[in-house]
Formats: sequence, C-alpha cells, structure tokens
Amino acid sequence: MKLFEILINLPASLIHESFDSFLQLKDIVRVDSAACSSTDRACILNTLYEANAICISELVILKYGSDIFVDWLTKRNVNVSALSISIPNNFNTIKWKPYLQKHGKHISNISFCQDILGTLVDMNSLDGLKLHDLCEYCPNVHTLLIPKHFTEVDYDTVLNCWAHSVRAINCTMNCSNLLMLVGKKCQQLEQITIRVWTQSVHFALPEFFRVCSPAITHINLSTWCTDEILHELAAHCPGLMQITFARHLRHYSDDGIIALAKGCPALQMFNFQDNHRITDVGLSALARNGSLTSISLYEMGNITDASITTLSRCCHNL
Repeated sequence: MKLFEILINLPASLIHESFDSFLQLKDIVRVDSAACSSTDRACILNTLYEANAICISELVILKYGSDIFVDWLTKRNVNVSALSISIPNNFNTIKWKPYLQKHGKHISNISFCQDILGTLVDMNSLDGLKLHDLCEYCPNVHTLLIPKHFTEVDYDTVLNCWAHSVRAINCTMNCSNLLMLVGKKCQQLEQITIRVWTQSVHFALPEFFRVCSPAITHINLSTWCTDEILHELAAHCPGLMQITFARHLRHYSDDGIIALAKGCPALQMFNFQDNHRITDVGLSALARNGSLTSISLYEMGNITDASITTLSRCCHNL
C-alpha cells in the first residue's frame, strides 16, 4: 500500500486513555480520504499501526512533552511522516535517536521551529542526537522548514544531505550567502518561501533566481517585489504557477507584469493589492495567457472594466 499521511487530533482530555490503549474511532477527528469515517474501526487501526505514516497534533507534544509520544510510537511500531523540533527541553534526543534509526526513512517533512516563548532549537547542543545524525537517519526529506538561527555550517549539513530530495523549503534568511547556497544546491526545488530579514538578502534575490531550480512552481516572498525580480523570474522560472508577496511591499509595475506574462505562461494565481503602478496594460497581458484560475484585486486604483473584460474573455477557468 502506498505511504500516505493520516492526521490525528487527540483531545487533551483523552490523552492518557489514548496513549494507554488503542485509539477510539471518536478520537480521529480528521483522516485521510483513503481511511474515511465510514471505514470500520479494525481497518483504521490496521492502517494507523501497520501500513502507513501518521502525524499527531503538535499540541499533544507541547502539553505533555515528546517522551510519551516517542514511547507510544515505539510501542506501536508506527512510522511518522512529519517531525517538528521546537522545544529543546521537551525533545528527548536519547529516546528519539533509536526511533529515528529505525523509522527515519519514512520522515518526509522536518520543521526546525521557534516555540511561543522564542526559544530556538540548537540541534548541536542536544545530547544524543546531532544535526548530522538527523540527516543520516532521515534521508528522504522533501519538505523543510529552517529558522533564521541556522548558520552557514548548518545549511551545509542539511543541504549536503537533502538537496537531492527536497522539493519545498520554508526559510528565514538573514544572510545573502545562505540564499545563494539554497539556490545553487537545491536544483530539484519546486516550492520556496523566503522570509527576508536583511536588505542584503533582498538585493540578492535577482541573482538567486538566476541560479535556482528551473522546476520552481510556487514562490512566497516576505519582501518587496520589483520589476527586476519579476524579469529574472520570467527568464529563469518558466513553470511558475503561483507567486505571493508581502502586502504593502510591492514596488513592481506593468513592465514587470508583462515580462512575467511572457516568461511564465503557466501562471495560475496572482494577488494584486495596493499597487497603483499596475494598469489595464499589465493585467490584460497576464490575462491573455488564459491560464489564470485565481486572481485577487484589492485597492487597485488604475484597474478598469477593460481588463476585467479581458479576464472574463480569456481566462475560462477563473
């Protein structure tokens, strides 16, 4: 049976009962379509504990720590598809290490997070499990969340291991060197979210798009967008389907949109907000590709009925 993820949300009031016995059907709030609510209990339990991978709500781990969680996983011999490392004190690496040695190959999504108190994980300071161990035990990661405290050495460690497999990265950048490292090494990348903390990272974005994976289809940037960035995207990301920028940080014009329309004919989604540099000329150029399925126009003072008519005429899937 093909591996898929089932999301289980365990109410806190049932936590002890759930960990001490098999999950009851009523505890499964949301399951994958392959194991719908009409499936009998025995089949669901078999799916959960024998055939597939699961991802349990992180609220359970936040409230009770990861010890009880990893004990439960080990006892049930369950494969986890997603791993979130967010609270050093609650991440018992001594217990996780043997589990990951056995089951790490099933993990495809790893998040190095910041908890609500602002405490950041330093994998290299945790006893028993180092960053390079995690890379060794989990060779098939395709989705990665990297916080801003990661150093260039940390990036080297994870990318040397996962660059061949990673398809989606969500990263917070405070150094342009790290951005270029991702661009050059992750040549299979399809989706990227970049949170920019310094101007040096922003100014490196055009160069990043010159060297990045040509397979990128989804981009989310928390920085201002310029015509230069759109021109580089148009020239080097021909398969782009969706692009999002931070609100109120848009500095592009019709010139950039026209370039995007020519270079990225598969673009399906675009959000225009608070940008009076965009007129009917730019929007109509994008519409004439006919590939748009979703578009947002908010406080766009120079857009008239003329481009709306073009959208309705050309974009039949909108």
